[in-house]
Amino acid sequence: MRLVSRFPLLAVLLLTLSPACSQPGTDSHREVFQTPEQAAIERRGQQQAEFQDLAVTILAVDRPAVKAEKEGQNSIHVEADGVSRSVSLVESYESLGSHPNQERTVLHAYLSEQLRPFDADRLRALGFDAVKPHLFPMLVNSKQLDEMRAIAVDPKEPPPATLLFTDLYRITVVRWDKFGVIPLSPGLLGPKVTQSDLDAAAMEGLAKSFHDLSQPRIELIDFGPLGRSAKLAAHADAAAILLPEFAAAARAALQTDGDIVLLAPTASEVDIIRRKDEKLLDRLIPLAKGVYARADEPLCNHPILLSNGGLALLSYTPATQPATRPATAPATTKHAYIVR
Repeated sequence: MRLVSRFPLLAVLLLTLSPACSQPGTDSHREVFQTPEQAAIERRGQQQAEFQDLAVTILAVDRPAVKAEKEGQNSIHVEADGVSRSVSLVESYESLGSHPNQERTVLHAYLSEQLRPFDADRLRALGFDAVKPHLFPMLVNSKQLDEMRAIAVDPKEPPPATLLFTDLYRITVVRWDKFGVIPLSPGLLGPKVTQSDLDAAAMEGLAKSFHDLSQPRIELIDFGPLGRSAKLAAHADAAAILLPEFAAAARAALQTDGDIVLLAPTASEVDIIRRKDEKLLDRLIPLAKGVYARADEPLCNHPILLSNGGLALLSYTPATQPATRPATAPATTKHAYIVR
């Protein structure tokens, strides 16, 4: 008592601290008192909540027409056009854990797979007329066609494809938002819908999108003494080469009424050259084959002839084929050619 009476401030301090020390659970660093198992459980719960948030964010960005929200501790709930479904994330956890810093890519692929039944139900609910504006043709090679059929919303009815020529196919797909494409079979949109209906609607949608592009559709490239070529703008759909409108625009850009050659090593790299400009073909065909060999998603490794009769493979062997890739590309000058 003497100590307290002599030092009143000390007494006040002791009275202030003593309740905090006697009450359990108020320490801000409670992980110090956790067992390793408890700490692991808490970290896992926090991580799973972050995965839920990331899944919702991915769908909000890539598929804004789909309402997505967290459900429980391990799922998300999606809804669109009167169709709803719960998607469990549990089966993605192992892959997410083994691919650090790639969570978005892993979840994107997982959601694409898990939403296939939801997309099938949504297509059935909407019907042909509502889905029609989202139908487009897509160019794929045989490997890509197998991959598209593997992710078909109805595995029992793989989407049909039209063979254009060796290893290049046209397939009709549904395009929703930015999430990719959905290969389509006619049975999903009703018993009266035929493949011809789907293909015709897809070509109509492609023609409209090509016409509505506000940016340059075709860019001219000057190769100096070798001549000049044109390139389908990267923002345009490679399937545009199927359109009569494309053929007219390409010929107008190159100021020719004759045959033209298309090089499409990837879907975003479509070069257009006059058939008679063989010196330029001799230079560009080997370069296109090099692009095809290095591409993550190659499309066509063969020159394509576009004539009044349509598309066909071009039988042509370049007169000069560089043994190695040139250190620098030929000097070029680009000019925009806008198709109105």
